[in-house]
Amino acid sequence: MRGSRALVLLLAFALVASAGTYSVRWGDTLGGVARRFGVPLGVLASANHITDPNRLRAGQVLAIPSAGGPAAAAAPSVVVHRVARGETLGTIARRYRTSVARLAQLNGIHDVNRVQEGAVLQLDGGAQWVCPVQGRVAFVSGYGAARAGGRRHEGVDIAAPRGTPVVANVAGTIEHHVNPRGGNAYYLKGDDGDTYYGAHLLEFVGPEGRVRLGQAIGRVGNSGNAVGGINHLHFERLAEGGAAVDPAPLLLRACPTTSRGA
Repeated sequence: MRGSRALVLLLAFALVASAGTYSVRWGDTLGGVARRFGVPLGVLASANHITDPNRLRAGQVLAIPSAGGPAAAAAPSVVVHRVARGETLGTIARRYRTSVARLAQLNGIHDVNRVQEGAVLQLDGGAQWVCPVQGRVAFVSGYGAARAGGRRHEGVDIAAPRGTPVVANVAGTIEHHVNPRGGNAYYLKGDDGDTYYGAHLLEFVGPEGRVRLGQAIGRVGNSGNAVGGINHLHFERLAEGGAAVDPAPLLLRACPTTSRGA
């Protein structure tokens, strides 16, 4: 009888695995499910839009991506940090270019003023940043390029077909900012501590407020002073919410390109 039951369980497990989904049972953890299917924890969390890997509910259905598929290649890695004597969540957040709120969320910390020496904290990996335009793009104007009136271009122009989804390149809070120069534009206050500005959208997708990594927030267009020109996203990075800095190093790592302009 035990052998028959074991065989049934094995068959059921095989069916779940081949279907690409798993129904969470009481006592399951995201890490345990990830190990069971041989998928990195960050990949599994990203595929299911899970921001707090410490919270699962029984009966929740998880999509199980292929360990070697495209989701695995694009999803965040998971890294950890062991708290040293004298460290605070603030100093750790600055070191890893994240926020105290994000560290608390990832690790189920309720009192952000108390962190125990020797505690192992989970952090987002380097792929917590994605290309703000989906699909292949072309960089058509770079940071610092000359503009009329002696101005300098404070961002990078990312060309893509009209209507291509624009997504949140980091998790954070988005504010719409319609203006004559930028047209349908937005500010994204990122959980990584930086603020991002995007302009010339065809339209917004979804309301203002909290957005997750990779969530659609608009569509590529040529509104504002780009009317009649190419469809593109003007994209700026404001380091720690201050002065604009060149976003190209991040974009070149994150965006699949068709060409790169000056």
